[in-house]
Amino acid sequence: MADRLAIPLRARFTLRQHPSGGALAGVAEEWRERMPSAGRLGLMVNAARARLAIVGTRAALATFHFKT
Repeated sequence: MADRLAIPLRARFTLRQHPSGGALAGVAEEWRERMPSAGRLGLMVNAARARLAIVGTRAALATFHFKT
């Protein structure tokens, strides 16, 4: 899902263009709406004119086996 949401930004980098503020805001909004909430402990999305920051914390099931 994260890769799909970043497609508009990757296309601009391929063309060596900086993403517009609108493109960054669009990705931020899509991230909030489309990323699954299951396991989400925290989410901080900050889109400014020339910067996008996304910090997410998730819990996931894990099993560990230790040799004794």
